[in-house]
Amino acid sequence: MLNRLFRGTCKTRHAQAKPLAPPLQVHCLPWWGRRFGLPRQFAAEFWKYLFGIVLLVWGTAAALGQCLNSPPISVFPHLVDGSGWKSSLYLVNESASEPVNYALTFRGDTAQPVLLSFTDGRKDNQVSGTIAAGGLAILDTPGLDSDPLVVATATLTAAGTLSGFSVIREKQAGQPDREATIPLAKAVARGLIFPFDNTGNFQSSIALTVLCGPNSAVVLTAIATDETGAQLGRSELKITRGGHMAFMAADQISGTKGKRGLIRIGIPGPQGAGVQLAGLGLRFTPSGALTSFPPSPWTFPPARPAAHPARSRTKK
Repeated sequence: MLNRLFRGTCKTRHAQAKPLAPPLQVHCLPWWGRRFGLPRQFAAEFWKYLFGIVLLVWGTAAALGQCLNSPPISVFPHLVDGSGWKSSLYLVNESASEPVNYALTFRGDTAQPVLLSFTDGRKDNQVSGTIAAGGLAILDTPGLDSDPLVVATATLTAAGTLSGFSVIREKQAGQPDREATIPLAKAVARGLIFPFDNTGNFQSSIALTVLCGPNSAVVLTAIATDETGAQLGRSELKITRGGHMAFMAADQISGTKGKRGLIRIGIPGPQGAGVQLAGLGLRFTPSGALTSFPPSPWTFPPARPAAHPARSRTKK
């Protein structure tokens, strides 16, 4: 099951993103609506669909790597559903006075739209809604054993301040379910640092998504070190911009087998500033428990200016 969850590409059907109109209460007509005498009820519908289109374009641009100098993108870096797995997403409106409209866009390993089903009957590659002031939205996938395994990321766009987390859960035959909490992550530039522990019977895995980048194909460098900082190995990770990847640490860098330490993943040098990525680590314990942990930003020292040889001055 671990190899299915953290290796290979999930096969999903493609779909066109459909903006869902959030229930805004706006009754002011645009100037051309007043000019042509459109009914006042038209105003609410016009502004609802306009806002839905704005969220759709914003979310799609972010998911495809067009950051447009925006603030850090919020993302659930790893969601799963089917074959015994399910995900629950929690979004919290931090404002006590204003509702917040949001949209979640789901994409797979190659940045293709991924269809996710939810217990409220929706099945789409994008869902949207409105969270009341001080309120909470909970989205549950069905987690049916009969459904094929779907793995994706969820990029969040919102017209306000939202926080949140997700819970992934796996059913285990003859044992209690195991689950892990995954925080809503903010994408960071350049790189991330992941702790790992492959000692004993522990197994560590990493899930990644690259949200921005100058090219459609992004090549990341992964460097593993032990507890003393000694290098255990390195690898190149090729990921589609806007896409997702997940792997077992020992499968990607064999030197991490039986070891624990850190794995740094990113793009060293100035070119890394144009890449934004997010991710999480998971540790599977011998008892069957599952633990998640957020990575730390991998900061690089600024490049030093090139030294110029001193010019000698001669007196005439």
